[in-house]
Amino acid sequence: MLVTRENIQPVAWIVLLAAFVGFLLIVIGGPLALRGYLRGATSVHDAVVETKRGTLALQVGGEQGTLTNEDPRRRVSEGWSLRSGDDLATAFIGFFDAEARDDVPGSTLNLEPHTELELRRLRRPRFRSGLEPPTVGLLARPTQRYAGGLTAGSTWGRRRFTIDLAALDGSGIGRVSLAPESKVRVVFLDGSRVRVKGLGGVITVTNSYGQVRLEPEQRSEVGPNQAPSAPIVGTVNIVRDADFDRMEAEGAWVFDRRGPDDPDSAPGEALTQVDPEGRRLLRFERAGSGGAPADLYFRQALGHAGADGRWVDYDLRRADYLGVQARLRVLGQSVPGGGIEGSEYPLILRIRSIDQTAASPDGCEWTVGFYSLPPEEGRPAPVNGELVPEGAWIDFDSGNLLDAGNRFAFQQRQPPCAVPTHLIRAEVGVSGHDFVSEIDRLEIHVE
Repeated sequence: MLVTRENIQPVAWIVLLAAFVGFLLIVIGGPLALRGYLRGATSVHDAVVETKRGTLALQVGGEQGTLTNEDPRRRVSEGWSLRSGDDLATAFIGFFDAEARDDVPGSTLNLEPHTELELRRLRRPRFRSGLEPPTVGLLARPTQRYAGGLTAGSTWGRRRFTIDLAALDGSGIGRVSLAPESKVRVVFLDGSRVRVKGLGGVITVTNSYGQVRLEPEQRSEVGPNQAPSAPIVGTVNIVRDADFDRMEAEGAWVFDRRGPDDPDSAPGEALTQVDPEGRRLLRFERAGSGGAPADLYFRQALGHAGADGRWVDYDLRRADYLGVQARLRVLGQSVPGGGIEGSEYPLILRIRSIDQTAASPDGCEWTVGFYSLPPEEGRPAPVNGELVPEGAWIDFDSGNLLDAGNRFAFQQRQPPCAVPTHLIRAEVGVSGHDFVSEIDRLEIHVE
């Protein structure tokens, strides 16, 4: 602009105002900017990885390495990827996300076999006046189907601890957020679904379809294209019509029989009835057998129909608990104990299963028989049998069949069963000559 005698005064005012504004920006804006920096500035904090068992692979950019029992410990930071790629590999990670700028460990994580973990963001305030909370941001995914998992715990104080969950193909499943002083267990299921269980504090599971909040002992399952399930507490009964109230319902119980070998002997019968207390129950009865054995039983397939309509057996590969509960009574039997071969009982519970990981997969039969007439003198008690008082209602609870130390475990049956990968069907029935027994409820619980 050309400055003349006529416009020099406006130009002077513009210069003065610009100088004043600049002064204000320096005097006011400078401290504000400094204050914002002090409050928002963060620094990268480290994590210490320690292999507990097996071999752990580490990678950042082009750098690769491994941790073994001979060299078990290493300090890592943002950008590192950890991979426990075999059946034995487990590791412990300690994050230095404490508020103060010292090397006090904070949040922790235990990595299970066949899991890949990316350290995406490890930050804490650079200055004590910082407003940004300490942050741990991770990404976890399985390295194979029906494997992978972790347990993580956040320390006290304000913080942001998140674990993004991805499927085997890398697609996102959801995000787990831990409140301060919280603990979570993450289990990858079939490569595209995950189970999240709160072990302490408050856990939030979120994806684009919804959100669920978990308190201790609550769990949720989340998969692709679906919101996290509502909180589940405890085990889940997988038996349909467990109280025998809808015996005619399609897909529930199906009756079958074996024998008798003698066509002139009594066939026996199985029927539902209502007892004087108003309970609907299943009753097995046979008389006049003439010494000829017969088997009567109801069976129920365990599993579900797949997307293609084909039946899928119940998958146990990521289960922590499997137990059988029943309410039953034995009213009479003609064959003492479990018979000569220990297989004839007035009431029998069976689970047929299979271990598909075996070199030659073969089905197995978990059995427990109930009897009220003790074996003849000199004969041992049947190994798969349970002696019960005649006529008394019994509440049977097997405990965890996946626990090898449990006397009802698969390995403890005779003959022993391998721990199964799938359940095929449940059966309730009888075997022997003359018998009378009743069952009011049969449940199979899984977690």
